[in-house]
Amino acid sequence: MATPRQGAWIIGGVLVLAALLGYSVLPAFRPHSSKLVGQLAPVFTLPVMTGGDPGSRVRSADLRGKVVVIDFWASWCAPCRAEAPIIDRVAKNHPADAVVLGIATSGDDWQRAVEFVRSQNLGYTTLFDEGDHVGQGFHIQMLPTLVVLDRNGVVSSFRARMVHEDEIESLIAEAKEKPISG
Repeated sequence: MATPRQGAWIIGGVLVLAALLGYSVLPAFRPHSSKLVGQLAPVFTLPVMTGGDPGSRVRSADLRGKVVVIDFWASWCAPCRAEAPIIDRVAKNHPADAVVLGIATSGDDWQRAVEFVRSQNLGYTTLFDEGDHVGQGFHIQMLPTLVVLDRNGVVSSFRARMVHEDEIESLIAEAKEKPISG
């Protein structure tokens, strides 16, 4: 039988081990964080599926000077499908001061993705990431993932989960507050 002093040491040791384990493991379970926050966003050029000229491409370099909201999604992803109308409302709320892009990724099929966008009557520009190269550049590990870039092309926020409208609005406002570097 352990003495009270030995019991205290055992409890203390367990608490220290639990704290160390939590400190080392829990960051892996915080999918809304990313090492990209505060860094220049990966450069990309992707074909437009909907919301633009057929055959045209969107280049991230052309978006500098504007806040950019990027929603990584797939037509087979139920939370992505639920979030799409929210993204559409946000796009309609910011026709002049933010660019909203949906990027279909993670092995999605072009035709299924287009059919989903059209069935929901989504008005924002959607792009197709064939081969997931852009998704890999942004370290997308789950869908949906929302990334907001400030006007300098720096990742301002990263949310790997479904995001509600008021939070997206707050993230856009936060990105707008950052001064444009010269």
